[in-house]
Amino acid sequence: MHKPNSNAGRFAKGRKKTGGRRAGALNKNTVTVKDTIAMAAERIGGVDRLVTWINESPENERLFWTQMYLRLLPLQINTKVERTDTVVYKTVEDFRVALIERGIPEENIKSLLQLPGPENQTRQ
Repeated sequence: MHKPNSNAGRFAKGRKKTGGRRAGALNKNTVTVKDTIAMAAERIGGVDRLVTWINESPENERLFWTQMYLRLLPLQINTKVERTDTVVYKTVEDFRVALIERGIPEENIKSLLQLPGPENQTRQ
């Protein structure tokens, strides 16, 4: 059996939305939690303590860059990049030097060069 629409006739078609939260407004609970975490961070040493922790071990630095810092970046970047140039390095040393020239830290390059190359991978 069909129920009549109880909202029929209440709102005119094309009526502008009123009330509710404005676009981009944060939930009050979210704001409270973020403020609480920020205050706790300040009390345990703030920026100086975070930098000290990051410098305590390579694992801490990896966690900072891969877990903490990435959360500050936008989830989506709307851009189009067109690259048509292909670079072929004749030796691993040429590749290593190019990475250093682009500002990649030496320890990251060592980790990258230890990864198995396509010739060492088995096909599935």
